[in-house]
Amino acid sequence: MKNKFLFTIFILTLVTISLNLLLTKIGHTRIDLTKEKKYTLSKKTKEILQEIDDKIYFKIYFSGDLFTPELKSFKKEINQLLSEFRYYSKFIDYDFINLYAIENEENRNKKIHELTQKNINWTFHPKLKENYVIWGAEISYRTDYENTISFLSDLDKEWPIECAGENKNLSTCLYEKYTEKCLNHLEFSLIKAIKNAIKNKEKKKKIGIISGHGEKNGDWIHSLKKSLRFEENYIVNDTILIHQSNEFAKLYDVVNEDTINFNYNLSDYDCIIINNPSDSIYFLEKIILDQYIMNGGKALWFIKGSKANIDSLQKNPQIPLVDLNINIRNMLYKYGVRINSNVARDYKNSGIKLTEFRTGLMLPFPWDYFPVIKGNKNHQISKGIYDMVTQFPSSIDTIQNNIKKHILLQTSEYSTSSNIMDIISFNDVDYMTEKEWYKQKNLTLGVLLEGKFDSNFKNRIPEEYKNKLNFKEKCEYENNMIVISDGNFITNQIGKSKESRVLQLDKNNNKLFVTPELTKPLALGYDRNSFKKYNNIYLILNCINYLLEEKQKNYLFEIRKKETKINKFDKVLLERNKKKWKKLNIIIPQLFVIFLFFITYIIRHQKYKS
Repeated sequence: MKNKFLFTIFILTLVTISLNLLLTKIGHTRIDLTKEKKYTLSKKTKEILQEIDDKIYFKIYFSGDLFTPELKSFKKEINQLLSEFRYYSKFIDYDFINLYAIENEENRNKKIHELTQKNINWTFHPKLKENYVIWGAEISYRTDYENTISFLSDLDKEWPIECAGENKNLSTCLYEKYTEKCLNHLEFSLIKAIKNAIKNKEKKKKIGIISGHGEKNGDWIHSLKKSLRFEENYIVNDTILIHQSNEFAKLYDVVNEDTINFNYNLSDYDCIIINNPSDSIYFLEKIILDQYIMNGGKALWFIKGSKANIDSLQKNPQIPLVDLNINIRNMLYKYGVRINSNVARDYKNSGIKLTEFRTGLMLPFPWDYFPVIKGNKNHQISKGIYDMVTQFPSSIDTIQNNIKKHILLQTSEYSTSSNIMDIISFNDVDYMTEKEWYKQKNLTLGVLLEGKFDSNFKNRIPEEYKNKLNFKEKCEYENNMIVISDGNFITNQIGKSKESRVLQLDKNNNKLFVTPELTKPLALGYDRNSFKKYNNIYLILNCINYLLEEKQKNYLFEIRKKETKINKFDKVLLERNKKKWKKLNIIIPQLFVIFLFFITYIIRHQKYKS
């Protein structure tokens, strides 16, 4: 009997050792049972990690004393994710740095201020007065590359509407939302920083934003420019005047028999953005734009078909819908789309605040001229992006030619449209709550065009022009462009918000202080009047990545759209059922012990009753 027992123990030990050896040979294995695959790295993340050839070191400044459970949970998630990174690359190393462990107050304050000046976002500490939470890290690669990462984006830092009215639990609500948003983008933020580091020796792509035709650029697109420069690592210039390019100088020589040299070539830019021109684009400028595309240049168009805008409506009680003739839509027609002279309207909209005449209060009303739309799930650029806001967009028709068209943006199934000379008035809000008025559906607002484009000026310009520009009648290789029929899609608001305060350093005593709310460009997608947030920025970054990066090789769409949730207890339900759970916690263990006693008693009784 004893030998049999020893043999059983030996077999079990042998099986256990064999299984351990087998698992060691198989390698790193983790079973991820979370619904959103929280602990599963994306395929693209693994590919980038395996490209690392030298040490990458992270200094994580998200650390401190008396962190709330939400902040502790996020810190734990950072640690887990970087540990996972380390498995796929031996070059990953990191440390958590508690800035408040620096004893010298002046040095500590200087370091905190320096980090905030490098585009890392900060918030007040939830428990410690005059302390701040630094939501970011520094990354270094080899000996010649350093950069910063902000886990909390400008948009996510803005006051969340979900916390409105939370007076008692305001701090808890805020930090729950901050950590939830940061966790959603954590893998993307870290892997994007790693990719930028290992590719830092490569030539940066250049983006030119066309100006000179009444475009609303400058601070009105500050948020997009900041994201393109600091997150996406592109070079961005928003004062590109076509009539000051060397290409224009060549045509100027032909027209005026004069020679003028300008200081840049439009062809130096990998992508151009034409953002809501309100004045005509002239014939020679159109030729240059056309040839830029024929030579492989990428273009992102924000062109609408009418002159409707909220500023005109605020000056007049009602305005007629007028065609916007900027002499560019015929070019787009040649490429494969027609922007209609109308306004697309949608039952699902952002609404607007108006003065209610009975009470004199500013109240929210529906406003279907500002449709809230979602991306088409059938294309990787727009898949998984919801709640993007538009203002007076026009519908787009696709034209049958040899160009492939992919619909990116559409209105909902409850839509309608207003045509030229229809009246737009704030009085219409009374009818915007009735679904039966919306009898159209899925009006197209954004299209990706791909193929070999034909020139709009084929057989239309003199030979002299053709010779000067080395004119091409057709693209030699596949090219692509994106057309969005909303002139305000990339426009951020300018004003004050609860998060428009700045952390500054007093040079006299090296003390940190926070400024009052400042008037400055706000995050793209944030509405300071309603506190609502929209996801326009994510679609635009996807569009530009798609246009500029090598096909299928460098897209990080899969990671950007990944969502991870922090599972939280329902505090209301918990409080309501508190007594019940206390009783169950006392009774169930005792019942379990009694149950085991009876089972043991029955087994022993059956065994020895004979």
